Amino acid sequence: MCCSLMLACYAGHLDVVKYLRRHGASWEARDLGGCTALHWAADGGHCTVIDWMIKDGCEVDVVDTGSGWTPLMRVSVVSGSQKVASLLIEAGADVNVRDKDGKTPLMVAVLNNHEQLVELLLDKGADASVKNEFGKGVLEMARVFDRQNVVSLLEERKKKLPRKSSVH
Repeated sequence: MCCSLMLACYAGHLDVVKYLRRHGASWEARDLGGCTALHWAADGGHCTVIDWMIKDGCEVDVVDTGSGWTPLMRVSVVSGSQKVASLLIEAGADVNVRDKDGKTPLMVAVLNNHEQLVELLLDKGADASVKNEFGKGVLEMARVFDRQNVVSLLEERKKKLPRKSSVH
């Protein structure tokens, strides 16, 4: 039943999702990669299904057993969907969560050139000063991978930050 639930979530079949839940399907079931139905729903991008899942008690920051990714991380990697990311964040998803390699949703969105998602994550409190496992920040990562549109966005954001005073 778990695979059926995941596929229904991915495909956006809310009626099937509700039916499977009524008949014992669990939000905690995992596929071979350690992903849950919410990971699948995030990949599918069906906000009505995701919204219902959250209201039904599905854990928003559930971590897969492979990469250590939450559904928000998967959005940052796969689709870059602002709608799905907003829904997850509004439900309490941690914008600064780290995967098993120390990457955050912001870092992954930068690497995948999801400019609008980068902007949303920053607006929702993502920490642009965090460094990856190699000591690189998001601006450096954007430059290395030639994400010029993201570089411009990050530089503009940096200019708008209040400067720290050197006066004690």
